[in-house]
Amino acid sequence: MEEGHSLYRQSSPSQGQSTTIAIRDHQMSIVEYQGQRVVTLAMIDEVHKRPKGTAKRNFNKNKTTMIDEEDYFLVPHSQKYEIRTFGIEVPSRGLILLTESGYLMLVKSLNDDLAWKVYRQLVKSYFRHAAAPAELSRLELLEMALASEREKIQAIAERDHAISDLEAAKPAVEFFDSYAKADGLMTFRQVAKLLDANEREFRRFLVDQRIMHLLNGEWTPYQPRIKAGYFKVKIGINERNNHTFKQALFTPKGIEWIAGLWRRRMEDPFSARGRA
Repeated sequence: MEEGHSLYRQSSPSQGQSTTIAIRDHQMSIVEYQGQRVVTLAMIDEVHKRPKGTAKRNFNKNKTTMIDEEDYFLVPHSQKYEIRTFGIEVPSRGLILLTESGYLMLVKSLNDDLAWKVYRQLVKSYFRHAAAPAELSRLELLEMALASEREKIQAIAERDHAISDLEAAKPAVEFFDSYAKADGLMTFRQVAKLLDANEREFRRFLVDQRIMHLLNGEWTPYQPRIKAGYFKVKIGINERNNHTFKQALFTPKGIEWIAGLWRRRMEDPFSARGRA
């Protein structure tokens, strides 16, 4: 079998479980890696009806903006037998598998009517599928139970640590809340909640749009955004340890501005290509 060939199928599917899915007029095989659905670069070329190598070229062009093991996986040749069950050969240099986020970043460059239609169907029917119940062995069930107990212990420890942190940060929180109430300013978390946005996704959006960046361990707006009146940076002193701290707050003008950008981003995922 050739890498990237259209023959993608599992060698031993579970009873009643389909190994392909119809995307437009194309039967695309279901490929999973590390518990999530993924696609190869060749699969993207096929389903988007692009010349062979288009997705690979776009991936190499945008690779520096992607995060390994979050947006894509580089499967080593040593795992060829595992991947071969999907009818895919892993070359000696390894095989690129894209997650949903990696696919979204890559498909931005395919800005046409077909790309829109394929994108919507892939996300809805392929990536965000309802997983079929799997039969688990006793060992797997035991491992799940142990993992659950470890998570409970970790959650209790994190809760206790968070309570301690909240107590230590209470003066700072009260300091910023007083500004927010007086001036109509809002913190990052308050704005994310207002927009009903996932905080991690919203943070990444602000970075991609060159609105905020991490500076000396603190999220800071770019100077032109401050000059435009979208942010105010407040500085205070922690009463407990006399340490100086600062936080960037959205102004009412900035809240209205970012809400418009976020709305356009949600309505049109391809619009995130440009800068605000």
